[in-house]
Amino acid sequence: MFKKLVCVIICAAMLCSLTGCAFLRRKKEIDPKRSPYRYVEYMIRDMQDYLKEGDAESLSVMFGDYLKVTADDVQKLLAFIDGEIVSIDRASIEPGGGKKREVYIEYAYGGEFNISTSSEKEYVCYFTGYAVYDEKPEKIGLENFSVVNLADEKDRYGVGYSFNEKGQQLDLNGKVIEKYLK
Repeated sequence: MFKKLVCVIICAAMLCSLTGCAFLRRKKEIDPKRSPYRYVEYMIRDMQDYLKEGDAESLSVMFGDYLKVTADDVQKLLAFIDGEIVSIDRASIEPGGGKKREVYIEYAYGGEFNISTSSEKEYVCYFTGYAVYDEKPEKIGLENFSVVNLADEKDRYGVGYSFNEKGQQLDLNGKVIEKYLK
């Protein structure tokens, strides 16, 4: 009996080390209204994991319901990246500000990180979104995720909202959103 128990414990420890103990660090356990920055940190780790794995479905779920980003939209972004991702550096996160009463009722974020690929290309990934948005909960999640080739900054691809050179906000199809016409 003791040998079986030891064997089960060893197997569980091996499984935990192989999976990275993902079940121990789930962002769902972190209340974004109380610790939005920490919530965003874990969300970005997941985002980077999904990028590395090429998991378009999981990455598309990270966008807010407002944008209706599909796995096909994200698959096009993944196809833009030339080669297999071999390294991703630690993300820099910029809190976009927030409104707080007892807890946060709105919290925006943005940031960037670099990736290197097997084809020796370097890209920078920019992202923005909301961790908390009580007035419009459908906007919680990523709003923009863009990948830019560092060798040629005009070589870029994005999913979600983006902006043109006039500062006008664009939808997924590249059309100016009417309320942002200047």
